[in-house]
Amino acid sequence: MSGRKPRCSRCKNILGNEENFAALVGAERILGAVCYISVTREAPGKINGYYTPGAMTLGEFGRPAGERVRSVAGLFAGIGVKANAVDNLAEARWQKLIWNVPFNGLAIAGGGITTDRILEDSALAMQVRQLMDEIAAVARHLGHRISEKFIQSQIDATLGMGAYRPSSLVDLSQGAKWRWKPFGASLGVGPRRRAWPRRGSRCCTPT
Repeated sequence: MSGRKPRCSRCKNILGNEENFAALVGAERILGAVCYISVTREAPGKINGYYTPGAMTLGEFGRPAGERVRSVAGLFAGIGVKANAVDNLAEARWQKLIWNVPFNGLAIAGGGITTDRILEDSALAMQVRQLMDEIAAVARHLGHRISEKFIQSQIDATLGMGAYRPSSLVDLSQGAKWRWKPFGASLGVGPRRRAWPRRGSRCCTPT
């Protein structure tokens, strides 16, 4: 935040967090960032990871990318982070869910396993793809672009990550308490489900 019209950016990979923040400080001040980094914080100031310094997708909340978000992306690029500004922040958030939902969920449902073990198990690997397709179907219903090439790229990238522990698994191992939610709520759309399609699309979670 700086100046008379501070900019506020949230680097959090869930749906709905910009809406919540905008209610506090005003929508016109909000930028959003989607982070691709794949690291685990082992201790204060100490990280262990596969993909550093990582990549970020930044956008304006509810508006096409402007000069201010491009300037922020430039700041991150200046320190080695692959950063780009996009016109559709909501679409970028749905794209991130393509990875987050299956690997965070199955890491815990599979008994506390890493991403390499998920993909080595044929049944779990099939569920990864089913969940990715399901997220993509909902995103497309809402007008967002999720290509087959993008979906496959998320699987291909994960193959090179080795024994990576998704953030939800790390949280659970550190004593976080988890409560299972309906599938729509688990995407972060909140109890009002403003982002969730009410009709016209089919969506079911594999069992």
